[in-house]
This record gives sequence, C-alpha cells and structure tokens, in this order.
Amino acid sequence: MNSSLAFRDNQFLQKSDIRIGLDDLGFERGFGVFDYCRVRNGKITFLNDHLIRLNHSQEVLQFNNPVEMEKIGSIVLELQQKNGLQDAYFKILITGRFNNQILEPIITIYQDEWKPYPAEMYTNGVSLIFEEYDKPFPQYKTTFYLGSFRAQTRMKNNNSEDVLFYFNDTVRECARCNIFIVKNGLIYTPEKNILKGVTRNHVMLCAGKVTMVI
Repeated sequence: MNSSLAFRDNQFLQKSDIRIGLDDLGFERGFGVFDYCRVRNGKITFLNDHLIRLNHSQEVLQFNNPVEMEKIGSIVLELQQKNGLQDAYFKILITGRFNNQILEPIITIYQDEWKPYPAEMYTNGVSLIFEEYDKPFPQYKTTFYLGSFRAQTRMKNNNSEDVLFYFNDTVRECARCNIFIVKNGLIYTPEKNILKGVTRNHVMLCAGKVTMVI
C-alpha cells in the first residue's frame, strides 16, 4: 500500500517521510499524550469524544498555549478526505519541545488501514495475564507504556492477548482497553484510577444502568 498522507509539525507529508528530531521530548523523555480513533465505512467514529479526551490528556503536559482541538479536528477531517481510507484508524500525538526555554507542543497525526482481529478471538475468547502495577497519571492517555511493554515476553510465553493491571487487590484496566465483568445480570467496570475510555462510555450509555465497582 502507498504511504498515506500525514501531518507532522505544521506540515502535511507522507507518513513514510515523518522524521522525529532529537529535540522532540516525546522521543527524548516520553513526554507526550495521544488518542486513537477508528474509521468505519469512511466515517470517523466518535471524533468529538476523542477530541474531548485528548484535550483533557494534554492538561498533564501543562503547555502555556495548549493545542486547540478545533485545529486537530480540521486536520483529521482533511486527512480522511485526502486519504479516502474506508476501514482505518487515526493516531493523534501531542509531544513537545523547548523553543527559547518555552515549552511548545508538536502535533503528529497519521492514518493507516485497520486490520481486524482473527474471527476465533470472538468465538473462543482470549486470555489475559495479571500484573500488579500502579500506572502513573492513569486518567490521561499518555505515551508512557513501560508497564505494558515490560510484560510482552510473559504475554507471549502464556499465549495471552493483553495484560490486566491491578493494584492493592483492585482491578484497574488492561494495557489497551477498559474492562467489564458481567455477573448475575449486572455489568461491572472499575470507576477510578483508570482512563475513562470512549468505548467504555458508549457501552455504559447503551447498557442504560451500570453498577460501578470502586
């Protein structure tokens, strides 16, 4: 597939041409937040919800001049129009650099085709490993994934799809998603010390009434 059009540091360019400078604190220090949204049949799913969450996430970076979500939204829509991908995803990253001792944001947005999970995952289910981990800044979607990546070898050895984090005997979330438990006709999901997921929110809205586990 040809490289899709992307956006990096105030310019449109091919995704394959993106280069990350040594001044990017996302690369140097893990200083960054991101969001991920799906495209289904050419339509971006819950874009406004993702922008609201991204705007919340960037609060942890404490820029003097935060990125305006209206700008992010217009870039995403323009990329979707130009790339024309029907079943895809967007990844939107906000990192930073120092410019004359002032911390300023860097925007990176790229898109690629989405590859579906194998059908047997839906029929047979998947397995998880457990990891005790107190994730820093769990309410923000940061680029800091050390907690999950250090579990990759154990996941592979156990033929597991993801890791489920817990702390002080309380379930938190998986590395890539929130978690729900259905028991005796009720749906349970952790309420705090987690990322408030967009999909999680819409599942709760569809369910109508959810019993929260604190």
